[in-house]
Amino acid sequence: MEDSQLPAGLAGQIAHLEQIDEERAGQLRHEALTAPVPWTAEYGLYQSGGWWTASLMNATGNAADVTIRDCDAAPTDLLKHMPATAELLAGLGLSYMWVRLARLEPNAFLWEHRDYHELHQVERHRLHLPLRTNSSAFLVTGGTKVHLAAGGLWRLAPAHAHGVCNLLGPDRIHLIADVYPDGAYRRLAAKASLHRSQIEPLPAAPPNVLNDRLAAARRLASRGFTDAAERLLLRLFYRHAMPEGTIYDLIAQMYAGSGDSQTASRWLSTKNTLLAHGPAPGPPPDDKETEEKLQQARRRSTPHQTLRIFQLLSDHSFCVAGEAVGEAFGVAAQGGGEGLLQGEGGRDDPGVRDGGTAAGLPLPVE
Repeated sequence: MEDSQLPAGLAGQIAHLEQIDEERAGQLRHEALTAPVPWTAEYGLYQSGGWWTASLMNATGNAADVTIRDCDAAPTDLLKHMPATAELLAGLGLSYMWVRLARLEPNAFLWEHRDYHELHQVERHRLHLPLRTNSSAFLVTGGTKVHLAAGGLWRLAPAHAHGVCNLLGPDRIHLIADVYPDGAYRRLAAKASLHRSQIEPLPAAPPNVLNDRLAAARRLASRGFTDAAERLLLRLFYRHAMPEGTIYDLIAQMYAGSGDSQTASRWLSTKNTLLAHGPAPGPPPDDKETEEKLQQARRRSTPHQTLRIFQLLSDHSFCVAGEAVGEAFGVAAQGGGEGLLQGEGGRDDPGVRDGGTAAGLPLPVE
């Protein structure tokens, strides 16, 4: 379906790229649920609590290093325990900046925000591969609710304001890859599609709804339940289409109305931080050395990363057929990713959709 037939605010913000087969999706999910993942909390300002990540490829090789930044990403110790995932990443042949697992617990939220603002202003893209999800877990972007179906490879433009929630559970687990543009990425991006059946436009919030919710929040705050009052307003983002930053303005109004100008000012500052309302950081135009280093990292990343993943697969006692490893390396070395993502229709892996796991394995206790 053409972008012109979709809600205007959604164009270019989210797209489905490919669907992987159920068997492979099950292998990836099994690894995410059973590997010794060092789940780490980060970006506390951006979330309600309950959002955890661990790195598969990053700057240091330490899976607990989860603060993303521009780099020539190398496999972490965690990826050694996930051979099917390593094979997939090698076969895609992309130029990776950072690759993570992300877990969102039930009744947890990533508040309305923008990403990438703190990074160098170079072109990069974010891919999501849902491994385990449920119908109450969804993304909101452009005033539209999108459930990222399991087993699909999705592209998100995180420089647009967006938020995520998992209302009821079970845990939502995604593989997230930030990549630099190259031939392999462009071939994948050329398959982008989005259909009305995959989205749900949110209703606009009329003034009386906002006023009623603000009044309810003020009553909670007056009784000392300020956290509950803030969350009551923050969650409006997942129910109604509103102008950007409205939820933060409402919280500031709540505090200003009670005479707490300091907290009101803090929330307006939080709004500016989360929505990147301010000048973008470096590198400055004359910082040629920094820019050249970034360019070099992007140019060399794909072959070097593929080699490192291939060495990881070869140097450890993984249950991966040698032919499959060689094929994955060969495809990646040629700059392609085709062949590893064969569309099998659009339905979810039943185990992912219904909250089950591969081979009936439960979610490990953290």
